[in-house]
Amino acid sequence: MVTVKKLYKCQKAIRIKKERPKEGALDPNFSANKNDMLEAMRELSSVAFSVYMYLLSNQEGYVFGLSKTEVVAKTGISERSYTKAVAELEEKGYLFYTKEQASDGTEMAPIYNFYSRPNRMQNLPN
Repeated sequence: MVTVKKLYKCQKAIRIKKERPKEGALDPNFSANKNDMLEAMRELSSVAFSVYMYLLSNQEGYVFGLSKTEVVAKTGISERSYTKAVAELEEKGYLFYTKEQASDGTEMAPIYNFYSRPNRMQNLPN
């Protein structure tokens, strides 16, 4: 079940899906596969890679409302660049749109799953 405390109309619900940190990691809330990052660096534009890194810095399984204002403030990209970057991440499969259903069968809000490396990560359990 997806739970986002408050989602504004201009936000997208995002769930982070990536490999869990290895035991004994310096920062248990952050894990990143070097090869995934290098592949994304080669494949994405610089602004899309900035948004990718912003998303990657969140903990596996974290669900939140992606805020254009916050991303622009944290990364230094423009609002227009943010919009293009999110579209590029969707187009290249790093953000995957889905709608989930609650256990009672009612439709839930749409959510975007973020994958650090889409081709390898899409088979991870929800």
